[in-house]
Amino acid sequence: MDWGSEFVPALRLHEVGPLYFVGTGGSTWSAVYDMSDLSAPDAATNYTEWNNQEWFDLWAQLGEVRDAAAEKEITDKMLEVMYNDPPWLFLYFQPDFYGVASDVDWQPRRDEIIDLT
Repeated sequence: MDWGSEFVPALRLHEVGPLYFVGTGGSTWSAVYDMSDLSAPDAATNYTEWNNQEWFDLWAQLGEVRDAAAEKEITDKMLEVMYNDPPWLFLYFQPDFYGVASDVDWQPRRDEIIDLT
Protein backbone atom coordinates (compact mmCIF):
# COMPACT_ATOMS: atom_id res chain seq x y z
CA MET A 1 0.00 0.00 0.00
CA ASP A 2 1.45 3.37 -0.98
CA TRP A 3 1.95 5.60 2.07
CA GLY A 4 0.92 8.97 0.62
CA SER A 5 -1.80 8.11 -1.84
CA GLU A 6 -3.47 5.16 -0.09
CA PHE A 7 -2.53 4.64 3.56
CA VAL A 8 -2.68 8.23 4.87
CA PRO A 9 -6.10 9.00 3.32
CA ALA A 10 -7.49 5.69 4.64
CA LEU A 11 -5.98 6.40 8.07
CA ARG A 12 -7.63 9.82 8.24
CA LEU A 13 -10.97 8.26 7.29
CA HIS A 14 -10.49 5.48 9.88
CA GLU A 15 -10.62 2.85 7.12
CA VAL A 16 -7.31 1.03 7.61
CA GLY A 17 -8.69 -1.96 9.46
CA PRO A 18 -8.84 -3.19 13.02
CA LEU A 19 -5.03 -3.40 13.38
CA TYR A 20 -2.29 -1.46 11.61
CA PHE A 21 1.21 -0.15 12.29
CA VAL A 22 1.94 3.56 12.27
CA GLY A 23 4.54 5.73 13.99
CA THR A 24 4.03 9.04 15.72
CA GLY A 25 6.19 11.56 17.53
CA GLY A 26 9.38 13.26 16.65
CA SER A 27 9.95 16.06 19.13
CA THR A 28 12.38 15.92 22.00
CA TRP A 29 12.02 19.53 23.09
CA SER A 30 8.41 19.39 24.26
CA ALA A 31 6.21 16.59 25.57
CA VAL A 32 3.20 18.75 24.73
CA TYR A 33 4.21 18.78 21.05
CA ASP A 34 3.97 14.99 20.85
CA MET A 35 0.87 14.87 23.06
CA SER A 36 -0.92 17.17 20.62
CA ASP A 37 -1.66 14.09 18.48
CA LEU A 38 -4.41 13.52 21.06
CA SER A 39 -5.66 17.09 21.44
CA ALA A 40 -9.33 16.10 21.02
CA PRO A 41 -11.39 12.92 20.55
CA ASP A 42 -12.08 14.01 16.96
CA ALA A 43 -8.59 15.38 16.18
CA ALA A 44 -7.29 14.39 12.75
CA THR A 45 -4.32 12.62 14.36
CA ASN A 46 -6.41 10.79 16.99
CA TYR A 47 -6.72 7.80 14.67
CA THR A 48 -8.25 5.49 17.29
CA GLU A 49 -10.83 8.07 18.40
CA TRP A 50 -9.48 7.65 21.93
CA ASN A 51 -11.62 9.52 24.43
CA ASN A 52 -10.37 9.56 28.00
CA GLN A 53 -12.09 12.42 29.82
CA GLU A 54 -9.36 12.78 32.45
CA TRP A 55 -6.75 13.18 29.68
CA PHE A 56 -8.74 15.83 27.83
CA ASP A 57 -9.48 17.72 31.06
CA LEU A 58 -5.74 17.84 31.74
CA TRP A 59 -5.11 18.83 28.11
CA ALA A 60 -7.43 21.81 28.58
CA GLN A 61 -5.47 22.82 31.70
CA LEU A 62 -2.24 22.93 29.69
CA GLY A 63 -3.60 25.82 27.66
CA GLU A 64 -3.74 27.93 30.82
CA VAL A 65 -0.25 27.09 32.13
CA ARG A 66 2.78 29.32 31.56
CA ASP A 67 5.04 27.84 34.24
CA ALA A 68 7.42 25.03 33.20
CA ALA A 69 7.17 23.20 36.53
CA ALA A 70 3.36 23.29 36.45
CA GLU A 71 3.38 22.11 32.82
CA LYS A 72 5.61 19.17 33.74
CA GLU A 73 3.30 18.25 36.63
CA ILE A 74 0.30 18.16 34.28
CA THR A 75 2.11 16.26 31.52
CA ASP A 76 3.35 13.70 34.06
CA LYS A 77 -0.28 13.13 35.11
CA MET A 78 -1.28 12.82 31.45
CA LEU A 79 1.41 10.22 30.83
CA GLU A 80 0.11 8.23 33.81
CA VAL A 81 -3.41 8.37 32.33
CA MET A 82 -2.05 7.23 28.95
CA TYR A 83 -0.10 4.41 30.58
CA ASN A 84 -3.20 3.11 32.40
CA ASP A 85 -5.61 3.60 29.48
CA PRO A 86 -3.47 3.51 26.32
CA PRO A 87 -4.95 4.88 23.09
CA TRP A 88 -2.98 2.30 21.10
CA LEU A 89 -0.49 -0.55 21.58
CA PHE A 90 2.99 0.71 22.37
CA LEU A 91 5.20 -1.64 20.38
CA TYR A 92 8.43 0.10 19.48
CA PHE A 93 10.83 2.81 20.58
CA GLN A 94 13.36 4.22 18.10
CA PRO A 95 16.81 4.52 19.70
CA ASP A 96 19.55 6.62 18.13
CA PHE A 97 22.98 5.17 17.44
CA TYR A 98 26.01 7.22 16.42
CA GLY A 99 29.55 6.32 15.46
CA VAL A 100 32.29 8.18 17.32
CA ALA A 101 35.92 9.02 16.72
CA SER A 102 38.49 10.65 18.96
CA ASP A 103 39.39 13.23 16.31
CA VAL A 104 35.81 14.52 15.90
CA ASP A 105 34.56 17.12 18.37
CA TRP A 106 30.83 16.41 18.36
CA GLN A 107 28.08 15.54 20.83
CA PRO A 108 24.61 14.17 19.97
CA ARG A 109 21.74 16.62 20.37
CA ARG A 110 18.32 15.97 21.89
CA ASP A 111 16.66 17.10 18.64
CA GLU A 112 18.75 14.59 16.61
CA ILE A 113 20.19 17.30 14.33
CA ILE A 114 23.75 16.55 13.27
CA ASP A 115 25.48 19.91 12.85
CA LEU A 116 28.92 19.48 11.34
CA THR A 117 29.69 23.17 10.80
